[in-house]
Amino acid sequence: MWLVLAHNRWSVAADMYSYGVILWALCTRNTQPFRKFTAEVGIDAVIDGVRPILTTAIPQQLQQVIHACWHQNPDQRWCAAQVKVG
Repeated sequence: MWLVLAHNRWSVAADMYSYGVILWALCTRNTQPFRKFTAEVGIDAVIDGVRPILTTAIPQQLQQVIHACWHQNPDQRWCAAQVKVG
């Protein structure tokens, strides 16, 4: 979301990154994946590949989905049609 707000660029890849963050938040019950960062530093961290930690609280299949949504290369992120768990 920060990237979209900072650069005013919406894309399916940005939505899928956000979807991965939502899945992570639901699984970990943590609503602030980058709480130690300001918005500006958080944007740079995400661009540099920093991601929230995938803990054992997240089932393996969901970890795979989240990881695919957070791919460093936006062109390699899954689209919504590729998301299937179970």
